[in-house]
Amino acid sequence: TVDGQSICKITTPMKALAQLKLNGSVPLPFDFMASAIYQDLPGQVIEAVWSATMASTPNTLGRPLATGATFSLPIVAPNSMFEERIRRMDLRLTKYVNITKKMRLQANLDVYNAFNNNAVQAVNTTFGTNWLQPNTVLDPRLFQISGQLTF
Repeated sequence: TVDGQSICKITTPMKALAQLKLNGSVPLPFDFMASAIYQDLPGQVIEAVWSATMASTPNTLGRPLATGATFSLPIVAPNSMFEERIRRMDLRLTKYVNITKKMRLQANLDVYNAFNNNAVQAVNTTFGTNWLQPNTVLDPRLFQISGQLTF
């Protein structure tokens, strides 16, 4: 048991499974096209694993550990705590230009992570001074200009 909860049967709550992904595009006047992708994903499960030594928990196992050995103790019940949800919006504006009858240029302006969300994607789960320190966050807002020439 962890914090009075049995960890033999772990039930994952709906908020840890629910995902929303939307995408679409809209033709605009003058050969422009606007498109967007929106993602709303569950945050990472927060865990706390303590590397305990025999000196810190002498009677836990009922026997001594090997010299210098540690064992891992979960402090937080699995699937009971989560990071904030990851929300991301990517946008694209496209302009089509007919250069000749057989040649067409597609110019794109992309904005990734348009709202500049800095959601945490991975954290340190080892209990201690760096517990819950982010290891990875969502990439920052990024602009990209690209093109495609079809002939």
